[in-house]
Amino acid sequence: NKGKSGVYRWINTVTGSSYVRSSTVLNRRIKCYLDTNYLKTYKHKSVIYSTILKYGLSVFRLEILEHCAKEDVTLREQFYLDTIKPTYNILKLAASSLGFKHSYCTIVQMKEKIIRTILF
Repeated sequence: NKGKSGVYRWINTVTGSSYVRSSTVLNRRIKCYLDTNYLKTYKHKSVIYSTILKYGLSVFRLEILEHCAKEDVTLREQFYLDTIKPTYNILKLAASSLGFKHSYCTIVQMKEKIIRTILF
């Protein structure tokens, strides 16, 4: 996958749940999933990171669904999101945060940062 872009899917072989995502640099993106420290650092940002940490990588199967041109990854990811309907994906639109909801704590922190910026 070095130097390739495309769409991939993680499948939890215990629950059958899956996660679909795309990347313009697949090998670099996949390395992130193999790095436990990376997953622990960003587990609050991703359901799949938390789930891999919970179950262990050994119960997951990685599938490269398609290699495609960099300019087509978002379009192809959306195709697979619509077709497969993966349960671990919170966001249903590729390359969009539409539908994402920040936690109450995050909203408070963002408001405090804005206030500090205005006052200082």
